[in-house]
Amino acid sequence: MGPIESPPTAAAFAAEQARRRDAERRLAEQRQLLARLVHDFRSPLNAIAGFAEIMAGGHFGPLGDPRYVDYARNIRMSALQLADAVSDLLDQAKFEAGQRRLEDEWLTLREIVESCAATVAGLAAAKRIEVGVAHRAEVALMADRQALCQICVNLVSNAVKFSAQNATVALCIDRDSTGRAVLSVVDGGCGIALADLDRVKIPYAHSTFGSRGEAGTGLGLSIVAILLEQHGGNLEIDSAPGLGTTVRAVFPEWRSDAAERAAAGRQPWR
Repeated sequence: MGPIESPPTAAAFAAEQARRRDAERRLAEQRQLLARLVHDFRSPLNAIAGFAEIMAGGHFGPLGDPRYVDYARNIRMSALQLADAVSDLLDQAKFEAGQRRLEDEWLTLREIVESCAATVAGLAAAKRIEVGVAHRAEVALMADRQALCQICVNLVSNAVKFSAQNATVALCIDRDSTGRAVLSVVDGGCGIALADLDRVKIPYAHSTFGSRGEAGTGLGLSIVAILLEQHGGNLEIDSAPGLGTTVRAVFPEWRSDAAERAAAGRQPWR
């Protein structure tokens, strides 16, 4: 038998606790700094995108050479993509700091989905991708509006990003056999390897399969997974390399109710 290690002394234990507290304090400071930097980056990026859109549209007169219009559109798309990445970083910092809280209200899923599809229309048009929406059920959800919009936008923009040009992305609102509300997003993109299906839900993780040269923070699906978990739901992914991906945002039955109750603004327990 080897020598028996003596238990740590009170002084050693106190020193270890102090080191942990110091490490946690420094981590919290780093997260706060990241949140401030991200917030400071987002405003000028949105301004760049807005001015580029004005230039591309020729609101104050023609730019001259048609190539300038294409350049302005490229500037706008690049600024919006970077602004999205910055927003993802800010959201992740808020999640890690425990600062993100849900503000539930009755929402009609159809309206949210159609609004979000319009939001990513520019990104889809740039790749000549058709985004279709199917409504198999009328669904009202008690959910956080900002979170629900972010879930939808992240799923659709992710599908568009990893799809080839001239492809199709399909959104579907439905209920499963247990009555749970389900938002499905289907694409014919590069797909995700089986070994990566759980990994892509982890912050900053990327699929190891080909991504068609698309880059990102690796936060899109992980943020969706976190937001769904906060709502008591879950994120389901079916995919295979080269065969596309189906992603389902599933909400618990207790969060959905008839559309007329949502229109009346009634809470589910009333």
